[in-house]
Formats: sequence, C-alpha cells, structure tokens
Amino acid sequence: PIRWIRPSCSTAAAAPRGATTIGQEHLNYAAHRPALAADVRRGYGQLDALAVLTAGDAEDYGRLLDGSETRVVQIPNAIPSLGGGRAALEAPVVVAAGRLTRQKGVDVVAQILTGLFDLDLQLILLGGGDRDVEAYFAHMAARRPDRLAAFIGFDNQRAHRIEAGADFFLMPSRFEPCGL
Repeated sequence: PIRWIRPSCSTAAAAPRGATTIGQEHLNYAAHRPALAADVRRGYGQLDALAVLTAGDAEDYGRLLDGSETRVVQIPNAIPSLGGGRAALEAPVVVAAGRLTRQKGVDVVAQILTGLFDLDLQLILLGGGDRDVEAYFAHMAARRPDRLAAFIGFDNQRAHRIEAGADFFLMPSRFEPCGL
C-alpha cells in the first residue's frame, strides 16, 4: 500500500547523495495528526535543516530533532508593517478578509457577529466568491444593518489600509495550507 508522507520527509530520503535537504514547516508540531506526526519524527531527522515560523516552533522541533544532525532555524513570516497605533476599542471595527468560501470560514464570522449584536462594533468584510456566504451576510445586514459597515470586494492596497485601521482582524479559516 502507498502511504502519503509530508513532501519534505520523502524528499530527504529520495535526495541524491551530497544534496542539501531543507524542509519548511508551517504548522506547530502539536497540530499534526498522529500519523503525520510519526512521519515528521521519522523524516525530519534526515533533513539538513528545517525552517519554522516561530521561536516556539523552533524550540518544539529542536527538542523533537535532538540527537539528529538537522539544524532547526526560525524564519518568521515576512509581513509588512501596516502602520497605525493600538486600537482605542471604543467602538471596535472588526475586519475579516478572504474568499467567501467554506474553507475561509467567513460564514463563521457571520455566526460569531450575529451572537454579538449587543456590542457596539462594526464589521468590514473584504472578499468575494461563494453566493451562499454572500446571502448569509445579506441576511445579517438586513437584521442589523448598523453592524455591517462594509461588504466589499478584495483589493490588496485598499485591504492593507482598512486592516491597518481595524481594532480586530478575524481569520477563521477552516484550513490554510500555506497561510502566509
């Protein structure tokens, strides 16, 4: 039987002699399902280096790979500064961005905010896509139009300005294969 393993694990085993193998990990170790965690334990020790996103991940994977020759390095996400100061939180602005699909979980944002209608907050939703999600937000806006400040398509430059002025950013994705 063929069993899927993480690409960096199989690549290390299949690499030609003398090739340098580097893995890139986007999840913390505890987030892996048991079968994948076992593959990670077996395979990552064959890598020359493993790049992770956070200092905590570097510690966790460092402990996991203790005794192997794999070098664990932290290379944080390269996210540009959005500018602005800390939010005053007097009348919070909540921003959610992403394609309006089940994967991105914007329907969850609508459910959460529907339950928080008593709070003095505004929602700005950036994205486009799934008509069912759009209908859900239209229903929410019809019930409490004062809570849905904007429902606009995605424009990268505009999104950065809007996100910089937000008090909260919601990213309720059900899964993100490379959430950078």
